Amino acid sequence: MTLSVDLGVRCVLILNQTNISMIAPRLILVFAIAITSITAAAQEAKERSEIPAEYKWDLTSMYASDEAWEADFEKLQVLIPGVTRFKGRLAESGETLLAAIQRQEELSLIADNLYVFAGLKSYQDERVSKYSGMFSRARSVYSELGEATAFFRPELLAIPEKDLEALVDATEGLHIYRHYLDEQARTRPYTLSGAEEKLLAMAGDPMARFNSVFSAIDNADLTFGEMEDAEGNTVELTKGRYGSFLFSKDRRVRKDAWIGVFEEYEKLGNTLAANYEGHVKSRIFFAKAADTILHCTHRCSPVPFRSKSTPA
Repeated sequence: MTLSVDLGVRCVLILNQTNISMIAPRLILVFAIAITSITAAAQEAKERSEIPAEYKWDLTSMYASDEAWEADFEKLQVLIPGVTRFKGRLAESGETLLAAIQRQEELSLIADNLYVFAGLKSYQDERVSKYSGMFSRARSVYSELGEATAFFRPELLAIPEKDLEALVDATEGLHIYRHYLDEQARTRPYTLSGAEEKLLAMAGDPMARFNSVFSAIDNADLTFGEMEDAEGNTVELTKGRYGSFLFSKDRRVRKDAWIGVFEEYEKLGNTLAANYEGHVKSRIFFAKAADTILHCTHRCSPVPFRSKSTPA
């Protein structure tokens, strides 16, 4: 019995890296979406609950239960307002700067765990409103953390380089953050004011909803009907089977699968186009807000940028 597995990968880019990521300037969460394993002769696509546990990911190493996730969520909501006590004080002393970095790092790690766990749970089956709701809440609290810490990078970069270097040299514990501080300094030309960075952080969550809309349509609402496989069995056409059918030796199977899937997308052409237009405009907004597209790109990459007009 041959099993066909379709493995998709979704990369969700966290916007406004100014405020949150302490481990790298850009945080990328990779969601691997496992589609139910099927056999060509199966009559109906299996629900995830029918798949043996050994073929499904185990998220208990992150949170043993949904209640544990909720506890961390409540903890983060309580801790976020407290981070503002460092506002206006980063240059006060090395100890204050170290405490601010460590607190932001602590909160970021909690937010990352909440986001990834809820995202993976949601992508297991986007028809389950509970986990879609948890993922939405995780995105919102991530945005709240971004707003609360929007002051951090502009204020950090306002410290003269020599003074910052002196703080690092004089403070035990700051040394391990030297690379992080160097990365922040590299983004100096592309960093906005604290107020402007806060506005960008506030816009991050609503602007990301275009992706949420498409994901809900694509993974929860769309169905593709039935078709005959190469053996003449009538089976439900799913995205998992679609990938398998495209490699069929039978041209009719490949054609039926392709038409069966994309006819359904075509029916929603106006909706999908309007949603995509909103997504593109949201990217343009962030690019303009960060001065230029090139600045926005270079801000998150340590690789030197050279345009065609830049002298060698």
